[in-house]
Amino acid sequence: KVSSATGNNPPDAIATSDINSGIAPLAVNFTGSNSTDDVGIESYEWMVNDSIVSTVPDFEYTFVEADNYSVVLTVTDADGLTDTARLTINASSPDGNTAPNAVATANISQGPAPLEVTFTGSNSTDDQGIVNYEWQVDGETVSSEANFVYVFEEAGNYLVTLIVTDAQGLSNSANLNITVTSADGNEPPKAIIAASEVTGNAPLEVMFTGSNSTDDDSITTYQWMIDGNVISEDPDFTYTFNEEGNYEITLTVTDAQGLTDSETIGIQINQNGPLSIMVYPNPATTQVTIQMENAPAKVETVTLVDARGRIIHTYNPPQDQKETIYNVQLPILAAGMYVIIIDDAAGNEYIERLIIKNY
Repeated sequence: KVSSATGNNPPDAIATSDINSGIAPLAVNFTGSNSTDDVGIESYEWMVNDSIVSTVPDFEYTFVEADNYSVVLTVTDADGLTDTARLTINASSPDGNTAPNAVATANISQGPAPLEVTFTGSNSTDDQGIVNYEWQVDGETVSSEANFVYVFEEAGNYLVTLIVTDAQGLSNSANLNITVTSADGNEPPKAIIAASEVTGNAPLEVMFTGSNSTDDDSITTYQWMIDGNVISEDPDFTYTFNEEGNYEITLTVTDAQGLTDSETIGIQINQNGPLSIMVYPNPATTQVTIQMENAPAKVETVTLVDARGRIIHTYNPPQDQKETIYNVQLPILAAGMYVIIIDDAAGNEYIERLIIKNY
C-alpha cells in the first residue's frame, strides 16, 4: 500500500461473512465495518461477481442460484485511497450439486512481445465433472480446451478469464493478469480510478481521480468515458449525474510509447424521493438543525429573517460538506416568530418557520 502525498495511509479493507457455503437460496450476512483507516472511511462498495449490490458497511445478501460467487469489498477514505478484500461464497443446488471450482494457471505472467504463454485449466474441479472450458482474453473467447497456448503479439495489460461449467449447468470463473512489454522493455501503464462516490441519489456530483495511475516512464494522455462517450481528457475531473441509472466509467491512459491500459468502474444513481425538510428544535433558543432529505442540490445559504423582513443572521455551509444536516448557531434573539430561507446551488428557495423561545 502506498501513502498519499499528505502522508495519509490507505485504508485496510476487512470483509467477513457468517457463512461461506450452503444450499441456494443462501442468505449471507456480510460485515465490512471492521475495516480501518487513519482518517476515517468515507465509502463502502460491495460487489458480487462485478455487480454493485450494497454501499453500506454491513448487509445481508441472498444468493438465489447455485454457483461460486466472488464477493469484493472496496473501502475508500477521504483522500480517495482505496483497499479491497475478497470472499468466496459457494451456493449449492437443492439436489446437492456444488458449482465447480475454476483453477487457472500460466507458466509466465510477464515478458516482452510477442509473448507465448501456456495456460492450464485442467486442475479445476467439480463433484460431478466439468463438461465445458472457456478461455477469454479481455472478454473475447480464444479457446474451449482445458489447456492451451496463446501468443500475445502486442504490448499491453491483458485479463485472461477461465470459465468452467459442470453437467448441471453450474459455472465458476478464475482470472489471470498478463503484462506484455514492448520489445525495448517499456512496460504498459497501469490505469487506476478513484471515485468520491459510487452510489447516491440524482443529481450526484462525483470527483474522479486518475492521477494515481502509474507508468515506468510517464503517462502522456488520459481519456475518460461514460457509457462509451468521451467526457474528459484531464487526469482528474468532476461530473454530475442528473438521471437515475447504472453508469460505466472507463479511464484509458497512454504512455509515451503508445502503450495503453484501461480500468472500468460502475456508478449507481438512484431516483430522488420526495423532498423532506425538518427544522428542530422548534421552538429553538441558541441553535437550530436543518435536515434535508432528497434535496436536488447542495445548500448554499441559510438566512434567518424576522417578522418585519429584516435579515438577522446568515449561515453558509462549508463547500465540501457532504452531509445534508446543517447545524446553525443562532445569535441572541428576542422571542417570536422568524422565517428561515434556504437557497440551494440549483437556484431553489425553501421557506420554513422558526419560533424562538427564551426560557
